[in-house]
Amino acid sequence: MPSKIKVYRIKDFIRMTESGLLDLDRSISIIRELATEANYLKNHNILLDLRETDIHASLRDLLEISLEFARHYKVFQNKIAVLIPNTEDRLQIASLLKTSMDFQGFEFNQFFDFEKAIKWLAD
Repeated sequence: MPSKIKVYRIKDFIRMTESGLLDLDRSISIIRELATEANYLKNHNILLDLRETDIHASLRDLLEISLEFARHYKVFQNKIAVLIPNTEDRLQIASLLKTSMDFQGFEFNQFFDFEKAIKWLAD
């Protein structure tokens, strides 16, 4: 019987898990907290787990969020993976944010599945 062993050679990564309602102010606060950690832990990828959150964000809010990442661009040089709930509305929000982050030169991707996120961070 073949075994299903997976070995990931992943760099160290910073993991942050949030739950509850996210608004613009909390989202910006999260980015600032991550920037502080990333500044001390250079060369670490970031895994932000938002699967247990609810978010109400306008296009303007999403632009503000991506601009806050841009304000800390120097410390976010590695990959940023975001785990989100598998719902249509969250996928739309994540897609818009990803477009903005890609445009600014970030290695940013969103996932529904933890293992896929880890695999992407490890590649």
